[in-house]
Amino acid sequence: MLLKAIRNSRPTPSRRHFLIGATATGAGLVVGYYLLGRPARADTAAAAAAINPFAGYVQIGADNKVTVLSAHMDMGQGCYNGIATLVAEELDADWAQMDVIGGFGNPQLYGNLTLGGKVQVTGGSSAMASSFERYRRAGATARAMLVAAAAQDWTVPIEEITVAKGVLTHASGKHATFGELAVKAAAVPVPADLSLKDPAQWTLIGNEKLPRYDSLPKATGKQDYTIDVKLPGMLTAVMIHPPLFGSTVKSFDGYGRVGRLQGREARLGRACRAVQRSGEEAGHGYGPQ
Repeated sequence: MLLKAIRNSRPTPSRRHFLIGATATGAGLVVGYYLLGRPARADTAAAAAAINPFAGYVQIGADNKVTVLSAHMDMGQGCYNGIATLVAEELDADWAQMDVIGGFGNPQLYGNLTLGGKVQVTGGSSAMASSFERYRRAGATARAMLVAAAAQDWTVPIEEITVAKGVLTHASGKHATFGELAVKAAAVPVPADLSLKDPAQWTLIGNEKLPRYDSLPKATGKQDYTIDVKLPGMLTAVMIHPPLFGSTVKSFDGYGRVGRLQGREARLGRACRAVQRSGEEAGHGYGPQ
């Protein structure tokens, strides 16, 4: 059903359908956009500030790290890597400085455009179709603002500044990284219109030799997964399995005798042991599980 819905509703957005914006944060520059037909709803100035539609597609920090907030969740299909490629291509970033995190739950910012943008969902091979235009445009906007900031800072024409692998350079010898210009870039006017690269200029998109941005951390055990999250006072619950095949639960005292104990850990531990003993008693000797 999802795939059928996507095929029947694929949009053909043009640059006129997007409203680009940027904000300054304590860390640097944040760039984002939303569809012109779906502005943030707010009755007061305070509410408008709280629903800032430019709260994040691309973040450039003072540490020179470029973080992409993905509208789609990566469950092994590689969309984080693909979306990072879209941004890095237009931004002319160094591939090594790219990182991706999942966007928070907000359909207005991260709605699936193949479904009209009203629902935030990942599926049906729609992630790249939904992201292709907006993330390239966000990357191009960030690049233009960084160049404008450098031109102001160096008092040189914009046309004389080149960008490659995350570094802005001028023939005079002046140069700066994205991180060094991020805060200043957030203060320059957001370009009303800009052109995206012609496919003939792409060096990252479609590059079969480009390694995945997350290959090294995954290979070295540095990648964080949900199972790695540790919070103060957090308990981990797992499914209880009997030690023998064919066992059934004889009884489970989830609240009575066990519930009178003090502390969550005591209640959980006693309940688990009660179920395990019952399972052992009912086992049929099929061997350990």
